[in-house]
Amino acid sequence: MQTLEDIKKISKTMLSPEEVCRYMGGDPHILRDTVRRDKKQHTDSLGFPVMIIGNRIKIPKDAFVAIMSGKQNTLEGDY
Repeated sequence: MQTLEDIKKISKTMLSPEEVCRYMGGDPHILRDTVRRDKKQHTDSLGFPVMIIGNRIKIPKDAFVAIMSGKQNTLEGDY
């Protein structure tokens, strides 16, 4: 299981469902299903931003870290 500090050290700007689930302790397949369901239903049940690029799902690292750290001003770049 990864820590939030491990996530911060990742050099990429976008995280994969696998990387997020290693931190959260979940199943990447369930995360992908949730993202696709949210998109169809126009909902946001995860609480952090997610992008669908083609058939790939990516999570912006800075926003994810900010939300997991309890910071609310993620849209203003106040990480």
